[in-house]
Amino acid sequence: MRFAPQTVFNLLVAVGLVGLYVLYFTNQPPKLAYVESAKVLEGYKDMQAARVQYRKQADTWQADLDTLKQTVQQELNAYNRTRATLSPEQRQTQEARLTQRQKQYFDYKKAITQKAADEEARLTGEVVRKADVLMKQYGKEHGYDIVFAATESGTVVYGREGRDITAEVIRAINK
Repeated sequence: MRFAPQTVFNLLVAVGLVGLYVLYFTNQPPKLAYVESAKVLEGYKDMQAARVQYRKQADTWQADLDTLKQTVQQELNAYNRTRATLSPEQRQTQEARLTQRQKQYFDYKKAITQKAADEEARLTGEVVRKADVLMKQYGKEHGYDIVFAATESGTVVYGREGRDITAEVIRAINK
């Protein structure tokens, strides 16, 4: 059975119109929004608590470092006061001890600096992972198809007013 070209054309147009109707009326456009991730983390109470915890630990490390530095400086000052009265062997022994104490201080300082960086990364990483889970949950619960993160590197170049849900997310994750 052979159809006239006009009939085939009419049939294709009808199928196309039905397809457009189905797409237009049954599929809603995606619900999109963005959050300013730096503001979310800044306003997130767990991040604030992590920063307080880190600051306390960092202050303790710094106090230990300051004490060690002061001790080394006091030993150096004592040596300088008595150096003229020491024998060459005593001077050599004390200078070796002072060199060792200074090395201990610098090694400790290096270790503490690395430990501080590791601890900050660990605490921040935990909070960021938790915030990510909560933001995903927020997006699902509020029917968003996609929630973009606006960052300094420019993930979102433009966001229409009303699409920024940063404040809502901060309130939700702090519940």
